[in-house]
Amino acid sequence: MNSNIAWLTTRASKSKQLIHLVFVTKYRRPVLTEKMLRRCEAIFEEQCRKQNALLHEFNGENDHVHILVQIPPTISLSLLVKSLKGNASLQLRKQFWPEIQSHRAVGSYSLFSQQMNAVGLGFPQRRALSDHCLSAFALRGRPDVYWPGC
Repeated sequence: MNSNIAWLTTRASKSKQLIHLVFVTKYRRPVLTEKMLRRCEAIFEEQCRKQNALLHEFNGENDHVHILVQIPPTISLSLLVKSLKGNASLQLRKQFWPEIQSHRAVGSYSLFSQQMNAVGLGFPQRRALSDHCLSAFALRGRPDVYWPGC
């Protein structure tokens, strides 16, 4: 994982939510070619930009894709996944229909399976969170206060 990934800061929060997503083609059919993967990456970048998310990494093979996305706390992961998979499926089917049809992926409106794997990355360790809370109280002039939630 890239340690140079910046924190996302808003008016009231600071977050570093990294999500590793894996999307699989229907029935794990080897449908995706190099051209399709390049186009898929461009679609994912565009959709992430629209959703105020950051696409850090993309990689794929002929039957699945891996992406590493950083999302702010205001974005629903399920809506982001719906947007990514739906738009990629639609645009790839429009542009590469003969190749997709040749792999017998006909009859399905979706190129990707409904299943997905989402793993959250970059959660702070308990000690780092505790140190952050203690330093925040010290900055407010109350170093004697300890928050048990930290």
